[in-house]
Formats: sequence, C-alpha cells, structure tokens
Amino acid sequence: MADAWDLTKYVEAHPDNLEQRWRLAKKLYKEGEYRLATEHLQILDNEWKDKSSIPRYLAATYSRLSRFEDAVTVLERAVEVWSDDVKMREQLAMMYVANGNKDAAKRAWAEVLVLDPKHPYAKSAGR
Repeated sequence: MADAWDLTKYVEAHPDNLEQRWRLAKKLYKEGEYRLATEHLQILDNEWKDKSSIPRYLAATYSRLSRFEDAVTVLERAVEVWSDDVKMREQLAMMYVANGNKDAAKRAWAEVLVLDPKHPYAKSAGR
C-alpha cells in the first residue's frame, strides 16, 4: 500500500486521477491530517458528483476541524441529491446537534424515521 507521501506526489503529477485523489483523501483523513484531506475532498466534491461518500467524508472532516456550519452546508446540499440515503441524513442530524440547531436536528431525525422506521437511534434522538 502506498503511503500518503507517494500518493501526494502521484496526485500532483496526475491531478485528474480522481480515484487516486480519493485514496489520498481517505488516507489523510485516517492519519488525522484533516486540513490536507479537506483540500482534496473539496476538489473531489466539485469534480466527482456521483459519489455520495465524498460529501460524507468532507462533512466528517469539517466536523473534526470544528467547522460544523460547513459540514451542515455540505450535507444539506448532498441530501438534495441522495434524498433516500439514511446514513447521510443521520450524519446531517448529528451535525445540526453539533452546530446547536436542535429544531433542525429533530426534523432531520424525523426524516430518518420516514426512511427507516426501525432506526435504532432516530426515535429517541428526535425528541
């Protein structure tokens, strides 16, 4: 497995290779290099529109940097595209809580329950 430095050099030489940029972004995230991961995830979010994992990773990275409003913005835009993605709506609800928006969190948890009536956490979290 290539290390982050090797992947970085490769992505710099091949900036249009989204698969390798995605590998690099995940590796940087895993290594706790959130600011560097954010740079690559932002590019991917703009360039690779059909991959729902990207906005989820970008939002998680923003969360690790305590940029909760940015995480909410990314996820709100993403749920418009992937409206039936329960995990994404769950993540959005948690980011609303982190951002101090309890009313929006309740609405988001209610939307999770519509998609997954047996969700193990949504019923109690949406109170």
